[in-house]
Amino acid sequence: MNIKPNNSITTRCDALFDPVTEDVEIRQGSVLHINPDVRGGIPKGNFESINEYINTGIASRNADGTLIVNNSIFESPSAAWVMVSGKCGSGWDKWIINEEGSFFGKPLNDFRQSNKYIKKTSNFLPISKKEFDRVIYKSDETDLYVKLAEFFKKHDRFFEFTTYESLQTSHNVNGPGVYVIKRISGETIYVGMSGKIKRDNNQIRINGRTIYTRITTSKNPYTFDINNFQNVFRFSPNYNEANLKNKPMEEMYAEYFNMSDLVINCFVLQDAVDEVSPTLLESIILQNHFKLNSDLPVANNQL
Repeated sequence: MNIKPNNSITTRCDALFDPVTEDVEIRQGSVLHINPDVRGGIPKGNFESINEYINTGIASRNADGTLIVNNSIFESPSAAWVMVSGKCGSGWDKWIINEEGSFFGKPLNDFRQSNKYIKKTSNFLPISKKEFDRVIYKSDETDLYVKLAEFFKKHDRFFEFTTYESLQTSHNVNGPGVYVIKRISGETIYVGMSGKIKRDNNQIRINGRTIYTRITTSKNPYTFDINNFQNVFRFSPNYNEANLKNKPMEEMYAEYFNMSDLVINCFVLQDAVDEVSPTLLESIILQNHFKLNSDLPVANNQL
């Protein structure tokens, strides 16, 4: 659903509302008015998020100091409002529906309160912490990863991708979870997650970045370079985050693999983070790798 900020914001803002996830997508080219240098009255979570977006290249400053979105930002309606306005407030009242229909020109909250708003449920099978724990306790370190993959497959929550294009066209990874980048030989290269549980405006919510956006928009400690060299996974940055985005792609990273040598395993936790958080699953996989190898995956820098 196309939405726009209310009339107090006159700069460019291209945004969509997803009734399923209840997230606002602030799209590429939009202008942000949040101040990343001075927190002021901005909630701590929003202040930390905008600085993370700048450090990872999702947003950047123009020469005149304007903040521009380079890759889509996914936030709650209220957090998205803070990003585009630099002010606190209920995003449900501040965002205006901007597409033809009976709700055109009305606040997003009018749509939420109507009988036309039906929050959909996912097609993934439910999982429980008890089931998950049973897999952990019945597995040893040599077969834990395989057992976890089997458990998630059983619940239609495990997906494997062998090309960047197949990932782009999948609708199964548009939510929180864990992803593991492996060589075809079996070596684990990187373990990551999306969907941090955060306090935002005194409410607990799941960070809007999905498995897909986390994989495709990251700049540190890795990136998928699909512009200059098709399907190349680059890692081990040669520069710190502040200087990374100003360097040519071929100079940014010390190591790389061709995507033809890799697979991406995705463990989807949409509608299940109250049972198994992405942080928990990521930590278990990394801890098991460390137990087996006395080392982290080559593109991971910390556990």
